[in-house]
Amino acid sequence: MILVLLMFAGCCALGAALRYVADTLLSSHGILLVNVLGSLIAGAVFAAVWGAGASESTTMFLATGLAGSLTTFSTVSLAAGKALLERRYRTTLSTLLLHYGASLTAATLGYLAIAWLTSTAM
Repeated sequence: MILVLLMFAGCCALGAALRYVADTLLSSHGILLVNVLGSLIAGAVFAAVWGAGASESTTMFLATGLAGSLTTFSTVSLAAGKALLERRYRTTLSTLLLHYGASLTAATLGYLAIAWLTSTAM
């Protein structure tokens, strides 16, 4: 049990560190990048678990630990809420559409890629 917790903590630490680096180096685009990348990872992991028979711990380590700590939709929500309070409606809408639309697309592509790879490998 201790080993599982340490592995989970390691995935969380890696995701958080990558998010920090991306946000620091890429400013506002870093948050978009980590949200899209984290969603891609989550989609791929769920395809591996549901379709390819990967273990449930894979979901915990990679989807919840790595992808969950990598993404930061609360930051996006805060930025959109601030823009809304400042009556910058186009900025609010474009921020939400870009982040959520790109992230949903990435999760779908990650899922489809792994589903395709596992179906052609069999």
